[in-house]
Amino acid sequence: MDADSFWHSKYFFNIRLCVGAELFALTSDISKSTPDTVSV
Repeated sequence: MDADSFWHSKYFFNIRLCVGAELFALTSDISKSTPDTVSV
């Protein structure tokens, strides 16, 4: 694996972590306020 592909994989991994954390916080907030609805 060269430096470029390593940088890209690390970059995308960080973005996936940030998006996953935001989605998790969003869905947990929504489920708390409206427990009978499921957001997709």
